[in-house]
Amino acid sequence: MGIAKEFSGPNVMGTKSNGLSKINYMDELVKKFALLTIEKESDPFNSKKANRLFDQRHAIFKTLQKENKLIDLKQLFDHRDLNVVLAAATHYLVENPKEALEKLSDLSKIDGIIGFAAKNWIEQWKNGEVNFDY
Repeated sequence: MGIAKEFSGPNVMGTKSNGLSKINYMDELVKKFALLTIEKESDPFNSKKANRLFDQRHAIFKTLQKENKLIDLKQLFDHRDLNVVLAAATHYLVENPKEALEKLSDLSKIDGIIGFAAKNWIEQWKNGEVNFDY
C-alpha cells in the first residue's frame, strides 16, 4: 500500500474537525503535498496512479491558494527530495515569482531530469504558459 492510500477518498485533505488548528492543518497539507510528490515520482510510468496523485496534489495546492497559504510551500525548498523541491517551486510561482524562479534557477544547474524540468518551467513561465487554474 502506497502513501497515497492514506490520502485517497472523497476528501484528499482530510478534515479540520479532527482537532487540528488551522496552522497545523496547513502544515499537514504541505506534508501531504511532499508525500504525494514522492509517491508520484516513485512510479512515473504508471500513468493512472500518477494522474490520481497529481490530482490529489493539485487539490492541496488549490486549498493552500484559497487559504492564502501558498507561502507554506517554501518550507519544502530545502527538502531532501529534489522532486519535492521542484514541485514546491513550480507551484509557488503564482505566489512569489521572484523567489520561485530563484529556486528553479538553482535547480536548473543540476544535471539530469530535475535540471531539465526546472529549465522548462522557467521558460514556460517567461512565455506566460504556466497556469494552475483548473
